[in-house]
Amino acid sequence: MKKAVFDFSQFTDRRAAHGAMRAALGEYGYEGNNLDALYDALTSMGDAEITLINTKKGRTLIDDYAEKILRTLIDAAEDSGCVTLIIK
Repeated sequence: MKKAVFDFSQFTDRRAAHGAMRAALGEYGYEGNNLDALYDALTSMGDAEITLINTKKGRTLIDDYAEKILRTLIDAAEDSGCVTLIIK
């Protein structure tokens, strides 16, 4: 099972958020800087566990976009059936 940690405290703006998620996913094929690329990477990576930390801080730093990231993660987990989200 693939594992990654998304630390929302690193999400100071959109670019930083995508960079942090790309670094966390490493070799798992997320190469874009948008939510569509994130969704595609997550739904094609097979069994995976994504742990989300500091989500409240991320929401403070980038407001609505953090909510869109969370919605994308939840949608990808539901649609793939292979991705498990853990929110701490």
